[in-house]
Amino acid sequence: MTAIGVDTHKATLAACAVDELGRPVDEAAFANDPAGHEAFIDWARSVAPQATIGIEGSSSFGAPLARSVEAAGLSVREVPPHLSRAERRRTRRPGKSDPADALAIARVGRLLRGNHTVQAELARALLTRLPRLEREIAGLRRRIGTLASRKRKSALRSPAFRRGHLAC
Repeated sequence: MTAIGVDTHKATLAACAVDELGRPVDEAAFANDPAGHEAFIDWARSVAPQATIGIEGSSSFGAPLARSVEAAGLSVREVPPHLSRAERRRTRRPGKSDPADALAIARVGRLLRGNHTVQAELARALLTRLPRLEREIAGLRRRIGTLASRKRKSALRSPAFRRGHLAC
């Protein structure tokens, strides 16, 4: 089975296609925008039409690409970062580069079995809830600070503290 790995970033996508043995066939870079997604889909169809496309970060910078690729009818899988990290260490290439990362992602994506399908709708739902969750966390931090302050003031007023038996 051939595979294509995609290392996603805010502005760019690095892609690498591998053959059945995990050898690099082709590499390319694209913009991470709708035009870049279309260019990627065209490239993927020309290089490896039956390839499984592995995307690391399909719930963040890769989410729009994952949706575009799924809509185009191509097979997409989420590649867990810890697996591609292990593959990068195994290949022992010096330094960190986007093409090397895409190669590691492609090799891992080629071997993935089970349920690693991209859940773009779930990712979108979680990302839309993120601002509300951040506000809730900020409110909880304020409440914890207020409670800690009250507890400290209460301890300072206690008779045990005044007699020197309690230290703050």
